[in-house]
Amino acid sequence: MSSQSLIEIKVQAAGAEEFLGATAAVQAGTAARVRTAMVSIFAILVTLVAMEGGARWMVALGKPAMFATKSMDAKVRLAELSGVEKKPRVVFLGSSIMTRAVYPELINERWRNHGLSATAYNLGSSGVYPMDELFLLRTATENASTAPVSAAVVEVTPWVLAPRLTATKVYSEQFKNSYEGALLATKKSDPWGSVQSWLARSSYLVRYRSYLASVFRSTLDFVCDPRHELNPQSFKRVESEVSPHGWSPSYLILTSDEDLQRSIAEREARMQELFPAGQVDKANLNYSNLDAIAEYCNQHRIRLAILWLPMHPAYFDYICRSSGLAEDTMRAAFAKIARRNNAKLIDLHSYYAANDFADCDHLNVFGAMHVSPAIADALNVVSK
Repeated sequence: MSSQSLIEIKVQAAGAEEFLGATAAVQAGTAARVRTAMVSIFAILVTLVAMEGGARWMVALGKPAMFATKSMDAKVRLAELSGVEKKPRVVFLGSSIMTRAVYPELINERWRNHGLSATAYNLGSSGVYPMDELFLLRTATENASTAPVSAAVVEVTPWVLAPRLTATKVYSEQFKNSYEGALLATKKSDPWGSVQSWLARSSYLVRYRSYLASVFRSTLDFVCDPRHELNPQSFKRVESEVSPHGWSPSYLILTSDEDLQRSIAEREARMQELFPAGQVDKANLNYSNLDAIAEYCNQHRIRLAILWLPMHPAYFDYICRSSGLAEDTMRAAFAKIARRNNAKLIDLHSYYAANDFADCDHLNVFGAMHVSPAIADALNVVSK
């Protein structure tokens, strides 16, 4: 073999060795990158698991309202627990007006004295729409283990007649923006929407992100602001104790004209929103806001009644002037709603005494004790 051939063989061998070395280096680099990626993914997963665990711990410790308010949480829980009642149930649905006015324990006692076998529950909650009320009624009905819901009593107020009130088939914003309500009221069919819904159901970190952010901000304020303890703190609103059957009494007594006018002024924006023109054409009155509840009651053989509760006469006069609706017009409209939904109308809007009001549209404890026996008597037929 010539020397030139030997040189060529050596060059080829060196090239092969260099190629194998380069290949090994590439493989080693790839393996290192894969290891780095796997370690990074593992670290991210561990971090997410730790954050999810921390989120669950903070939610369990802080107990934020699952629905719009703690009051709504309590009424949902009451609707669930009422299912163990052995007697037929009569549920009251409405806003804070209903919550303050209807004293179910007093109604139950009066029914017992008259030999009626039924139990009343007050499921009223502040700021609800008819669909929110329907959710409470459905919860009470579907959690019945013994006696069914035999009757539902729904609050009506003058503003349900407003043409601009389109709440028949929608949940209230406070319900849709709550943690539980968002899952119930918002249905997403697109792929990304389905992923979002799954994350909201499965992950506290996603579901309670706004609550966790508020806790984080308040913690930063507490730690970083040396004057935090010196800053004036607003007092938390103190709610009255809720009775076992859902009554939330008010112990205030509206006595001064100044307090009355302030109370009316706080509701002016709402009236202007519902009745912007000031005068409503009777032909355009809204009669459909209770249709969804009435349809559900009809499907489940639940008797329906609508209840018109008292308001302070000065506020009622203000509503009449602002809306252009006379008292007789409202009475005829509510009677039409009752006929439309095969319901009983209980008109107690003028059934009050001078000291029965906590503000312009809520009854106090004296008002509730005054009006609840009349409600019980009016419901004798419905509750049988």
